[in-house]
Amino acid sequence: MQFLADIVNSMNIKGYLTIDDLYNLSEKEVIEKILNCEDDYIRENFIKFQNATSVYSSDVPLEDKYCISVKSKRRYIIPLTKCDNEVCRINEISKSAQKDINEYFNIKHSKYTGFDFDFKPYENSNTIN
Repeated sequence: MQFLADIVNSMNIKGYLTIDDLYNLSEKEVIEKILNCEDDYIRENFIKFQNATSVYSSDVPLEDKYCISVKSKRRYIIPLTKCDNEVCRINEISKSAQKDINEYFNIKHSKYTGFDFDFKPYENSNTIN
């Protein structure tokens, strides 16, 4: 999602796409605007994104790659189950389920993720610091 936001923001900064366009155009129409953009840098990087077949991850940002810092969200459910006419959590009655849950909590996620091409979004020169 961050890549799409960076492309759309870059198009807005360069005047190829307006905020009103985002409210009034369909997704298909916005994509057509990106693919028909006269800015080769924006258009070609979007095409690279469309054709990407893999995503890399790393603990450090990699040079010459589109790279963003990602905080992964851990979402999980520990299902309820019926056991001896009582309701209990699956991890309370299954060692295998408890092991799987513990392994999930111990997965180390990389800090950075990205694509195997270099895209640096345009920055707004009118930004007030």
